[in-house]
Amino acid sequence: SQGGGIDDFNMWLGSLPFKHKLLIFGNHERVLIDDDDLERVKQQFSNATYLNDELVDIDGLKIYGASWKADDGRDRRQLWSKIPLGTQIVITHNPPDGKSHATSDASFDIDKFLMRRILQVKPILSIFGHIHTDYGVWEKDKVTFVNAANMNEEGKALNEPVGFRLEMNDDKLVKLQQL
Repeated sequence: SQGGGIDDFNMWLGSLPFKHKLLIFGNHERVLIDDDDLERVKQQFSNATYLNDELVDIDGLKIYGASWKADDGRDRRQLWSKIPLGTQIVITHNPPDGKSHATSDASFDIDKFLMRRILQVKPILSIFGHIHTDYGVWEKDKVTFVNAANMNEEGKALNEPVGFRLEMNDDKLVKLQQL
């Protein structure tokens, strides 16, 4: 059942050895994205913080998270304008960019309005997924982009998780190192 799947996933999140775990939903989790009771959805994930167009401050690090946004006629500029200036990490399902060798059939999924906002905000890190064939890490305009998509359409792992070490100094400047 769907409830059992959510419970199992939440238990798995709880077993991970990380102090903070952040969660956004992708297009495969539409039933959760479309749920109007945001608090009920959040309560199902006691072992992670679900971000739904929200900013969270973790030990001085400003992280914004947004679940998948369908191209359904809504004003994309307005959707992404919610990302505050000063955000250091942006996590979205929608891809703001693609690698230079991205497949042309996936280029229609790249959200140019999200990219414009990313380049305005200038986070140190933009993490996303959705285009499974465009997995990887690259830098553009002093922003590190990470397509962390790791599953295929059948739910089988395709890629290794992407890891980073973040260090903050007293001035809240972040140093990023890929593991």
